[in-house]
Amino acid sequence: MSSNTGTTWERTVRAVYEANSFTVIRSAGSKGPADLIAWDKEVVHLIQCKKERKKNNYYEDMKRLRGVPTPLFQKWVKVLWIKSNQKVTVRFLGETERDDQDQHMTIGDVNKRLKKNED
Repeated sequence: MSSNTGTTWERTVRAVYEANSFTVIRSAGSKGPADLIAWDKEVVHLIQCKKERKKNNYYEDMKRLRGVPTPLFQKWVKVLWIKSNQKVTVRFLGETERDDQDQHMTIGDVNKRLKKNED
């Protein structure tokens, strides 16, 4: 994935969070476990943004993100956003892979959420 393509996807994900009243920080050129950190009054999200590539199941990305220690005083959510053509999977990571929860949507759904929240 070129960095420009990755940056565009990170900005799209960032816009979704900002449209939902989150404050977001982007870690440009991130080689760490999270590309974005988003928070509101109740929760902090550590977010990794990926575009699907052949033969990539994202286990290493999930493992790194799952391994980030989080403080107990705040609710933390670890999220992997994966874009494949016009489909998007948002995976909320649990303590183990068995606890993960996926939401599937299209790019159109993401754009509708953005427009809905801009009104």
